[in-house]
Amino acid sequence: MPKPKLTPAAPGAGDLKIEWLEIGRIRPYPNNARVITRAAISKVAASIKQFGWQSPIVVDRDFVIIIGHVRRLAALKNHYKTVPVHVADLPPDRVKALRLADNRTHEETDWSRDSLIDELGELDALNLDLNALTGFDDDELDKILDDPLAKELAGLLGGKRRKSKAGKNGAAPDRFSVLVTCADEVQRSQLLERLSGEGLKCRVWQPLA
Repeated sequence: MPKPKLTPAAPGAGDLKIEWLEIGRIRPYPNNARVITRAAISKVAASIKQFGWQSPIVVDRDFVIIIGHVRRLAALKNHYKTVPVHVADLPPDRVKALRLADNRTHEETDWSRDSLIDELGELDALNLDLNALTGFDDDELDKILDDPLAKELAGLLGGKRRKSKAGKNGAAPDRFSVLVTCADEVQRSQLLERLSGEGLKCRVWQPLA
């Protein structure tokens, strides 16, 4: 027997219309399968304070949350009276599927450690508060930035969180790094190709303008 198909979405259901509503009008989904921690709420609350609302809370036609349970709790923590809301014009079966899919698809991605080190190193060099701005706590930052190249980058860029140091217990580091500034993209590509061909581990770092 063929599996039943989801109810087709209504015409124009993909249009993203956002309106500001009183927070009391939207309701959490009582059977939300995602466990929400206090740490997650605090980090999202801090992010909204720093950057403003960049994503709305998505609700169904009855104003029950599909996407944004943490954002609602973060807004309550920040004592906001109104929040940006998108009412999704979807049938119930698609609402239920979207609620799960949104949570599940976030688990499919992972970090590029090298790129993460570069990005955090640049922000650190600007003397920014990495905890408040990025959502990483001290233990996470220590693990990410406790890397010889991360320390070297921090030393070259003037980062305050990590400076270039010798290895553990004063021993010499087990690898050495050089940061090269190229004149243009062509030179960078040529140099990268040549050094990689010699068996050296290379990566591109793009500084902030």
